[in-house]
Amino acid sequence: MWPISLNDITRLQIELTSFCNAECPSCERQESFKNFSSFSNPYSRQLNQKYITVQDFKKWFNHDFNNLKRIHFCGAIDEPTLNPDLIQICDYISSNYKNVEIWIATNGGTKTVKFWRELAKFNTIVIFGIDGLSDTNHIYRKNVKWNKLKKNYKAYIDNGGRAIWQFIVFEHNKHQISKAKKIAKQEKFFAFNEKYSGRTNLEVKQVKKIQPK
Repeated sequence: MWPISLNDITRLQIELTSFCNAECPSCERQESFKNFSSFSNPYSRQLNQKYITVQDFKKWFNHDFNNLKRIHFCGAIDEPTLNPDLIQICDYISSNYKNVEIWIATNGGTKTVKFWRELAKFNTIVIFGIDGLSDTNHIYRKNVKWNKLKKNYKAYIDNGGRAIWQFIVFEHNKHQISKAKKIAKQEKFFAFNEKYSGRTNLEVKQVKKIQPK
């Protein structure tokens, strides 16, 4: 294997925390929780336990990354905005690595409007995982409240934040793609990404399409 130098790195993907507010049925988190009692599954015992602190980040990122263009906060099991040091970490990156874009993948259902306004000040691009509209998004993105999600993404966009609407296509929401694209344009998302995943929502048939509170 050839050695890799810091100058070879152009993009980093980091899982900032093991916390998440949602309970998406096909997420790896749910499989872990189902097997929580199994001593052969140490992975599950790490959920909702840890996060990378701003002190950790400063210790690891104290080098010159001459060709680094993007840091992507997106993991297999985390909701990045539930890291309590996220704003401080973004501030540190923006102050010390001015050419680096910070990409954040989120379900959009956490924190306050104040938090999202502040996040918009940095060199960020936020990918909001919105898998449907007010009557369907909660079917897969369980525990994400539509009204809170909408307030959050509007606070971010209206304060200069750049946002992408990512739409995972399922049988229960595919009829809404066209309408979602129109709404995304109206709400000033700069891109709309349809994502066809291998995930299946096994709980869809048991869930009624009701307006979330």
